[in-house]
Amino acid sequence: MLKNYLKIALRNLSKSKGFSLINILGLAIGMAACILIMFWVFEELTFDRFFPNADRIHQINKRYRMGSVADYNRSTPLPLAATLRTDFSEVENATFFNGNNALVGYENKRFTERRICQTDSSFFNVLAFEFLYGDSHTAFQHPNSVVITEATAEKYFGAENPIGKVLNFDNVNDYIVSGVLKNIPSNSTYRYDFFIKMPRQFADRWAGDWETQFLRTVVLLRENTDIDAFNQKLADLAKERLPEENISFFSQSLSEIHLYSADGRPVGMKYIYFFSIIALFILIIACINFTNLSTARSLKRAREIGMRKVIGAGKKQIIFQFLGESIINALMALIFALVIVELIRPAFNNLTGGAITIDFHNIKIIGLFLLTATVTGIIAGIYPALFLSSFQPIEILKNHSMSSGTRRFNLRKILVVIQFVIAIFLLISTSIVYLQNNYVRNKELGFKKDNLLYVDLNDDISNNFNAFRNELIRQSDIH
Repeated sequence: MLKNYLKIALRNLSKSKGFSLINILGLAIGMAACILIMFWVFEELTFDRFFPNADRIHQINKRYRMGSVADYNRSTPLPLAATLRTDFSEVENATFFNGNNALVGYENKRFTERRICQTDSSFFNVLAFEFLYGDSHTAFQHPNSVVITEATAEKYFGAENPIGKVLNFDNVNDYIVSGVLKNIPSNSTYRYDFFIKMPRQFADRWAGDWETQFLRTVVLLRENTDIDAFNQKLADLAKERLPEENISFFSQSLSEIHLYSADGRPVGMKYIYFFSIIALFILIIACINFTNLSTARSLKRAREIGMRKVIGAGKKQIIFQFLGESIINALMALIFALVIVELIRPAFNNLTGGAITIDFHNIKIIGLFLLTATVTGIIAGIYPALFLSSFQPIEILKNHSMSSGTRRFNLRKILVVIQFVIAIFLLISTSIVYLQNNYVRNKELGFKKDNLLYVDLNDDISNNFNAFRNELIRQSDIH
């Protein structure tokens, strides 16, 4: 029976090549857009989930008041991490970090690097990145050690073994490569290229300073920690250490850092909901288009249905036949959709700043694609199947198939209206976003920005800024 259905489906596809191509490509484009958006949504929702103990990792945020206005940020003092390690039984480990930039060199290679993480020896015990070379427990044994990523190692050392090589920072400090991390996933909050231990002079300067708050503090909590009780202890600690400041510390789960603000507002989640709805709408439009085209062709297949019913085919058999054809069309559309996805994926990644990849060797992903195509085929084909199976054979063979079925096309008209409403909504939304972005890009800022140049200053230039400034002023092209 299934073999017969497959033969009939392929025969109908070959008899109506133009129609079949339009129908399948329409569904494929909708599926491709949906696949890309949903993979982006999945990447956003899984930010930082690759850590082994991600559910126990929290970042410490700060609530403070400026007059009568409460505000929040993620800046914390340096001694907070050490205090949490020693005085809080709920904390298994704690670390701090701060982003920096520097001019990094090796032999004749020099690059200005902006993703340098200054931290302490507990960092890799809290955030367990995977090491290719070296070990998390010994990475910072030497005070001038640096851990780099796989891509950074290739950038500076090529195919050479980087362990033991020396990198120079700002023409002042030499750091020995003590470890190499596997490339950090794109969906990570902690995407740094270099990890160094905070220099001793800075660590000593701020060791007991609770008022200077410029670091981020991350903790690994013990199993079954009561978060509410832990947050209360953090608030009490702030009152104890900063009695004259209207400041309170509290924790935020690692899974919330990317999509939620410091005060817990779902800033990023709004985009997740918005684009998920858009993906659903696009797929609905594709399914409605498929449904309408299929029902529009019903007259051409009316006699076939009539003959099948005359020779004994039941309504269920007709339904299964047309659902099977719809699923086959959806599976063929899936193939086209995946080709489209692969063609536009680089441009999509460039637009979103992500790094979406599709592992076609992953059985779960392939199974998900097949399930999606099957469900899409059923949704798109259920109405045509029910509509076509309801034809009466006598009326069909007497060429009266449409006279008694006119009212059945009311649903088709409704689907067309829904399709147009969704399309208009998407067009209006796209226009609003485009106009808003255009306004932001072209708004008059009050100064001429075309001739302005921004330059990051490293420590050498910062320490000799006046001389650097005077040298720039001497240039005839600089006003």
